[in-house]
Amino acid sequence: MKWILYSIALSLLSSGAFVASSIAGVELPPPQQTKPEPEPEPAPEDEDFIPSEKVPADSAISFPVDI
Repeated sequence: MKWILYSIALSLLSSGAFVASSIAGVELPPPQQTKPEPEPEPAPEDEDFIPSEKVPADSAISFPVDI
């Protein structure tokens, strides 16, 4: 049982060392300067909803569930 844990730990350490050594010498290019995007225009406000049918608030309205 111990040899399984030792082999897993050894493989994790060796893969971590491999990744660290492969990215250590890589130099990233400087970030490019980009123009800031113009701010989008605010969306027009929606008109207030005025219902066309008079339905009392406490009445139940069936909804078709098998559309």
